Amino acid sequence: MAIKFGLYNYGVFFSALSPLLIQTYLLFNSIFQGNLRGLVFLIGNSLASLCGNFLKQFAKIERGKFKHGANWDPTTMPGMHDQCDIFEPVNSSLKFYGVPSSHAVFYGYALTYFGMGIIENQTNKPGIPFFLLMSLLGTLDLFFRWKSKCDNFMAVGAGAIVGGLIGLIWFYSIKFGWPNGDGDKIVYNLKDDVHNVEKCSLSKQSYKCSYQKI
Repeated sequence: MAIKFGLYNYGVFFSALSPLLIQTYLLFNSIFQGNLRGLVFLIGNSLASLCGNFLKQFAKIERGKFKHGANWDPTTMPGMHDQCDIFEPVNSSLKFYGVPSSHAVFYGYALTYFGMGIIENQTNKPGIPFFLLMSLLGTLDLFFRWKSKCDNFMAVGAGAIVGGLIGLIWFYSIKFGWPNGDGDKIVYNLKDDVHNVEKCSLSKQSYKCSYQKI
């Protein structure tokens, strides 16, 4: 069934796709620039997703209760998966559970991973515009999911905590554990701006011109 054209529906559709669009952009940008930043980011994101799915399987909090409350009856009421998710999960049983929110896990991870690079960079603050854009997309996405009863505050909070912790651990693991001490060049926003030995510098020597009449 086609989606009716409208600003609200367009916002819902775009925000729902935003995690996939962000990951695709980072991967292709990394390929075009010939570095490993995007791939390393996606590996960390996969770890965050695995942790979120493990906790979802452990908690077993049914997503249908977000909309129907205690009256939720899975035998007579339709599930929320078809209207809340774009793709079928690898483990099909997870589609019935909602805590932690998979979208909150992604944005918790991504914003922490990018944000730590901005914080750690003491000389300049690259990446702030992209960080703000990603924050806006995350806010819109989670708002639409909350309004549609796909997530609730507990699901979003749990997802943000899980994603944030994995993002923090992964950032410092790459920064300090990458071979040859090149972790600063692999994480985002820390780059080699701080320790670029090839950066040009101007001499402090001054010159004074004089002229003589002929």
